[in-house]
Amino acid sequence: MVRSLTVRKYCVNFEPKLNVMQINFTELKITVQQAIDCLVQKDKEGTSAKLKEAGEIINELMDFADNDDDLIELSRYQVLLTQLEQKNAG
Repeated sequence: MVRSLTVRKYCVNFEPKLNVMQINFTELKITVQQAIDCLVQKDKEGTSAKLKEAGEIINELMDFADNDDDLIELSRYQVLLTQLEQKNAG
């Protein structure tokens, strides 16, 4: 039986048999894609808002990341956000 824990609106699934939590990256992926869409449309304010929201999602999910794979994936998103912020500023 998989139990879900909702962190704000982000989902973390818990597998009792494996004693493992699995992070659902769907909301983060959607938010990052929205930031990229705003960047393409040259909407600096919209891009900044979406990047800030994505950063908050990452910070919250970091609290629940208990395996290396999730931490690696979250760090990739952090690098991507940094690059998008630089692109938005330039």
